[in-house]
Amino acid sequence: PHKAASMSLAFRPALTPRRLLCYCVTTAASVLTTTTAMTTSSPTKRHITVTTWNIAAINNNPFEYWITMEKNPAYEKLMIDIESFIDSPGEKDLPVHEIFTDRMFDRLETRMKMVGWDSVRTYWESDFRNRRIISGFLKDKMLGNKRLASMPDRITNTINIEGSDGYAAIACRPTVINMYEGDLSSLDLWYEEWEKFMFTTELKIKTTSGVKVNTPYKMLTDIKNSKYPAITEDEEKVSIPLQTMCGAIFDAILVHMMNTLSTPSVWQPMKKIMIESLQKKKVPNTLKILENTYASSDIIALQEVSSAFINMAAEGALG
Repeated sequence: PHKAASMSLAFRPALTPRRLLCYCVTTAASVLTTTTAMTTSSPTKRHITVTTWNIAAINNNPFEYWITMEKNPAYEKLMIDIESFIDSPGEKDLPVHEIFTDRMFDRLETRMKMVGWDSVRTYWESDFRNRRIISGFLKDKMLGNKRLASMPDRITNTINIEGSDGYAAIACRPTVINMYEGDLSSLDLWYEEWEKFMFTTELKIKTTSGVKVNTPYKMLTDIKNSKYPAITEDEEKVSIPLQTMCGAIFDAILVHMMNTLSTPSVWQPMKKIMIESLQKKKVPNTLKILENTYASSDIIALQEVSSAFINMAAEGALG
């Protein structure tokens, strides 16, 4: 939805304005608003129309916002069911080990040992294994304060890479909350791809010193107590393997939730449609709205835009 508000400026009539297009590239949280224009009185009054829109270029989660999907009642039912599942899970608030199983942890521990990380089995067996997936994990504020699930998601959710043709591309961690289009119809299928992505997939990543090959697990960083006081000194020492385990649990819960509340044959095609419309076509669709509705504005200020958006805007009617 677009919100419009009016503002006004006074200026000399001799100053005939040209459209000013302003961009702000940031990595802040996503918000969508638009505003229009303002006016004050002067001997010769004129109006400047100002439009501002936070486009939120960094958002790649198709389920972050509740949207309208015409002729698709399954979408609204799924979103209502997700809300209910998280607010009042009841008997569905299962122990973590029934979703992210002991076998999965054993495999993950083997991988982590192979790359030289310390074991976090004590944390698994004495704590995380027996937590409840909603009340003890997704809704645990202390876990959020420690960034043990959000930090690995932030780093590996969507990674900008160099594609095989030399152009920019993305690599997505196998999860519900990004543009990953692989099969998530079962936890076993999910874990196979998740482990492969995190520990064996080599990605070409552009840096200031050129293109370098990296693997997602190598991109994870320590969570410092000095920055996040909720994390203990002992947890800080093993924060990389600990956040990797928590990230895996987080993704497993999401896959389980979707396949419990819907069926893969329903929610996965639905997700692909949303990705196509909201993510892959986000730039052209956004430009179409601006060109068709707000092109008459004297000033257009856009926040959180991608470099791809700037290039396409410059080449189109707004340029």
